Parts: sequence; C-alpha cells; structure tokens
Amino acid sequence: MNDSYKTDIEFTANENILPFIKSFCNGMPGGFFIYRAGGDEELVYVNNAMLRIFGCKTEKEFRELTHNSFKGIVHPDDYSHVSRSIERQIEDSPYNLDYVEYRIVRSDGGIRWVEDYGKYLSTKDGGVFYVFIEDVTDRMKERMDELERVNAELKSNLARERQYHKAILHNAVIFFEVNLSRDEFISVSAQVTDETASDLLEFLNIPKFTKFTDYIKYRAESLDEKSREDYLAFLNIDRLIKCCESGDSEQIFESMVHIAPGNERLLQFVYLVGKNEFTGDFVALSMINDITEVSEKQRLFQAALSEANAESIARQTFLDNLYNDIRIPLNNIRCFAEMLSYNAPGTDIFKYCVDKVLDSSDKLVEAVDGSLKPGIGPESAELGKTKCDLHKLIRDVKQRLLPDVSEKQIRFIADSSGVRHFGVYTDTVRLEEVLWQLLDNSVKYTGSGGNIILKVDEFEASLRSFGIFRFKVVDDGIGISEEFIGKVFEPFNRGEEPTVTEVRGSGMGLAVVKRIVDMMEGTVTVKSEKGHGSCFTVTVTLPLQNEKEPSE
Repeated sequence: MNDSYKTDIEFTANENILPFIKSFCNGMPGGFFIYRAGGDEELVYVNNAMLRIFGCKTEKEFRELTHNSFKGIVHPDDYSHVSRSIERQIEDSPYNLDYVEYRIVRSDGGIRWVEDYGKYLSTKDGGVFYVFIEDVTDRMKERMDELERVNAELKSNLARERQYHKAILHNAVIFFEVNLSRDEFISVSAQVTDETASDLLEFLNIPKFTKFTDYIKYRAESLDEKSREDYLAFLNIDRLIKCCESGDSEQIFESMVHIAPGNERLLQFVYLVGKNEFTGDFVALSMINDITEVSEKQRLFQAALSEANAESIARQTFLDNLYNDIRIPLNNIRCFAEMLSYNAPGTDIFKYCVDKVLDSSDKLVEAVDGSLKPGIGPESAELGKTKCDLHKLIRDVKQRLLPDVSEKQIRFIADSSGVRHFGVYTDTVRLEEVLWQLLDNSVKYTGSGGNIILKVDEFEASLRSFGIFRFKVVDDGIGISEEFIGKVFEPFNRGEEPTVTEVRGSGMGLAVVKRIVDMMEGTVTVKSEKGHGSCFTVTVTLPLQNEKEPSE
C-alpha cells in the first residue's frame, strides 16, 4: 500500500490509555489487527481472536506464520486482488473505509474464509490500517452450495431446452421427459403441436400414473399381441440405458395403434436418451409422431417406383430379346445374299435383286442398331458410388415394409449384429431396391402370422478398405417348387399354383434383383423347399468409408 490516501486525520496514542485499548480489543469476539500502509505492511497489533482464527497458541507463533505482515495474513492466491480492491475503495470512500472477502491459511493448513472491514488513518509516523475480520467460512459454504444448486438447475434447464428443440425439429405430435434411473416422469406436462403445455395423462385421457413403467404397460394394451411384446421390449428401461451407454442414444419404434374402434394409426415413438451430467441420472425425451399419411404416401410412391423400375427393366429385357430375334435372322439374310452374289447367274436383274437385298438388310441392321441395341436408355447408366449408411438403409426398408407386415401380422426381424462397418460406398438407391424386392416378395408369399428375417453380415475382404457384405432374406412362406426354382430370376416367370397366381405382381421383381446384383458384380442365390419357405442370399463387395471422414 502507498501512503497517498486522502485524509487529514492524525492518530496519536497516549501510553496511559494504550493498555486499556489492548485489553478492550482482546475481549472482542472477532479478530482485530493494525498494520502499516506501504512497505512490508508490518503488523502493529493483533488481538487474541486473531490467534484463535488462525489456530495459533501464541502471538509469536502467529507473527511467524504470517511473516508479521498483512500480506502474510491473506491467502497467496487472493492477495493481488485484495490489495487492488482495498486501494480502489479507499480512494473512492470519503471515510477511508474498505470491505473485502478473502481466504486465509491456518497453522494446521486449513483454508478459511474471512470478511475484512478496514479503515485507513494517517499518522505522524505514516499511514496505518485498522481492520476487523470475522470467520465466515460456514456462511460462504452455504452461499456457494446454493450457487452450485442454482447453477446446476440452470444447466439442467438448458439441457432440457435443447432436448425440446430436438423434439420440435422432429415435428413431434407430443413429447415429454422421463427419468429412467428413477422410473418416473420428470414432469407430467407435455408440449403439444400448438406449443402450449398440457397435462400429459389428461391429454392422452388415461389414468394418473406416477411410475413410467406403469404408463408403458397401460399404453401397450392398445397394441396387438405381437406389437405389444415388441413395444414392451423396446421400452425396457435397462435396454434404453444400455443403448445410451453404448452410444446409440436415439431409439425408434413404429407400430399400428388402436385409437378407437375402426381407427388405427401408424405411430412412431422416438426416445432420445442421455445422462444428466450433474445428477448422473439417465433421462429420455419421448416424442410421438403420427406418420400414417406419410407412410402411406411413401408406400404408394415406393410401390409406383418399384413398378416403374420393373416396367423399365421389362421393357429393356423385351428390347434385348427383340434385338437378338431380329439381328440374327438379318445376319443370315446378308450371309446368304453374299453367297448368291458370288455364285448366281450373271444376269442384270438377278444382280439388281441381290443388290436390293443387301441394301435393305444394311438399312434394317442400321435401324436395329440405332433403336433396339441393348444399353440404350437410362437403364444403362453406371452404378452410383456415394456414401451409404447401411444402418439407415435397413431402417428405411423396414419402414417401407411395416404397413404390409402389420396388415398380415408377420413377425419381421432385421438383424445387423454381424456388421462392423455401416459406412460404405455404393449405389444406395439400387441396393435398397434389391432388399425391398426380396422382402416384398417374402411378404407376398408368406401367410398371416408368419416370420421374415433380414440377416446382414460382414466378412473381411482380401483388399484393404473393402468389406464383403451378405444379405439373407429368410421366410417360412409357401416356398418354391423344385421345377420352378431354376427360373425364378427370369423375367415374367411366376409359379402356376393357385396360391401363386392369386398374388399381385408382374413377375419382374426377382429379375430386377438379378440385373442390379450383376451390375454390382455380386451374386444372388436361392434355396427353397415347397411348403417350408425360402432363403435368398445376396453377396456384394463394397468399399468402406474412412472412419475419420465426417458423417453426412
């Protein structure tokens, strides 16, 4: 401290009253000390309460602990801030008063907080500070605990706000929060589409539940038996927590729900699971979307697209066959005409006719090559090579299949546990079409209550950065007869049994699969037994994405 503070007060101490002052100060319940401003900030006087606050038995011990200075009283990390604060306050105060809070280090090494009330006086021997201090450690701890609690609550509210923003982006019809660790609702209120809060259970017109698991069991009653089992398995709390711990925080389930007699809706349940970094609890944001119309439009669009693809391939197959049927006879005509030109009588009319045959055959060959040659049209386009997420592709195919599967009450399982690299490069549209055609074929020829499995496995390829992927579609449908199994990939070929001919379709689906797989330089095989289902296997080699690349 410097000695330039504004004051006209002079301090003098009479030796007769000094003992009285010391006796008075030693009787104070709080700490009191005097130190010189400037220089080493030497301590002039300390009362007994100061020894108690610092855990010292004698004044000598106290002065040694603090190096007999104000600087030694203040915690080293706090001194610079405290010193500047005192200077500013004294300069701005007409009464030369200051107030600061800082830490001290006791003789036992313990850290305590104190409040410091100081007054500066100018004396004939230089400036001095008179200081009263009080140990406020407990009070500070309570204050800091309260600040931590408020701060944690603010952060928790911020995290919840971010979750709600996610829900809004998902276009959720309704969403709410659940504490999975405690099996309870964080709040029974829910946000609805008009951005107003509503009581969740009242909004859904269901009983007042306190436990989340009781609510789930009640909601499961609106599903059919098969979907009910899947729904309860999906919302198993332990499963959701394990998914979050493994990094798969977004969980999606879709099912037909009975809203009222004759009214069924396709609902999508999305659960975003996370861990509260302040409480350690696992929480989930639940979002429910009605995707009935969207799914139906998508199904119709995909059906139309599939039919268009089938018709396109059928047209191209027809043109390919037509080309072969016309081109070969034309070649024969030309060959025989040339033979006649070499061996025929040398009359002008004969030569004229031969020339016309040759000329006409040339024109027909030109016309066939220009119009019917294989590879003309969009079907000949090269395969695309773009980033593909196999996990998303399988999920999209499953979603397309859901309405037909639900209608026939077929149990459908998609198992991709054998895949290590979901990021690949391929023609996503065509690969999805292959899986869709195979699965759609299984749904058509599998009876109500049947089973269909899509099993995806990955095997190591001989080349680095490549993987061999095997897609197996297995069903327990009507199967394929031994006589017909060798023709399943031929265009327009379908079984002749009544159960087959009654099924809608052009007979081009498997031909589409064969053509695309051939383009991808893969293989497609089939194993089947009449009355015992079928197994179609597609094997392709795909380049793997670099795991360091940012996902799209």
